[in-house]
Amino acid sequence: MLIEDLLKGYKKNDLLNFYDYLNIKNKINDKDNLIKDIKLKLLDEAYLKDILVHLPKVSIDLIEQLISSKVKIYLTKSNYIGYRNAKSLFLIYKDEDGKTLQICNDLLTLLKSILKRFKEEYKIKHHILICLKYANDFYGVYKGDELDKLIMLNNISYKSDLGKEYLISLVGKNYKDIKLPKETKFNTMQLMFKQAGKGIYIPTINELEEYYSCGYISTKEINEFLDLIYSFSKDTVYKYFIARELQKELNLIDSKESNIIVNSIINKFNIKNEDNIIALKETYKKAYNSGHMLINKGNTMSVALEEKNKLLRKNK
Repeated sequence: MLIEDLLKGYKKNDLLNFYDYLNIKNKINDKDNLIKDIKLKLLDEAYLKDILVHLPKVSIDLIEQLISSKVKIYLTKSNYIGYRNAKSLFLIYKDEDGKTLQICNDLLTLLKSILKRFKEEYKIKHHILICLKYANDFYGVYKGDELDKLIMLNNISYKSDLGKEYLISLVGKNYKDIKLPKETKFNTMQLMFKQAGKGIYIPTINELEEYYSCGYISTKEINEFLDLIYSFSKDTVYKYFIARELQKELNLIDSKESNIIVNSIINKFNIKNEDNIIALKETYKKAYNSGHMLINKGNTMSVALEEKNKLLRKNK
């Protein structure tokens, strides 16, 4: 299959989401021209590199596997996240059988050539990109030195010319002299009041990648909650949907435990057994209390409480 043939099977809104994902400003409204424009972008080496930077590592790994494998690769629970993110950028599709994963023929050779030469550039640019995503969502408002601290997490040399140029292209030359981001979806004063006195949480590389690719950061308690949901649904897609909904709850300025998620699960699967309902509510509560939160600058509730108590003892 060729890219043009693949794109024809998508709805206009799916094609427009491509522009939103990559922050492309000049959108085209006519579907035929949308298809032509996206095809040109995907087959342009310079532009394709920019597209690949937006992909999580699990998607890059899956693409490389598809390029090099001599046997069919099927969609599974373990490669679902890699597939989902690459599919959103039209880099992977499911064959007619609904199970076999493929890459369009006219894209395959170009991807193979780029990925051989692109690994170091991807590593630096992608790391900066996922750090910015994390900082915007878990710090809300932050200083340039806090961003530097986050980016230096795994000693990636973003201070190389390549890293410096890419970071400046995203946040501006004088990013250390201003509060970031310049535009925010949060009520800045309310958020800063709630975060007062709290230190930022520096995630692990795995946590950064997990949040970027899955939309949540897992904990033991969150995984137990998701496993319980899966026991009802047997649906990997739904499990990840609930995980993202929980993280959205945790990243609200006025975040608090609610019955919205639990009630939606109970209603969806018509759960009547009282023991199952109690188990759901209890595991949800533990999951919520273990989660990384915006109002705690990415820290969990228990760590934020510990920091608060230390500060109170210090001020006595």
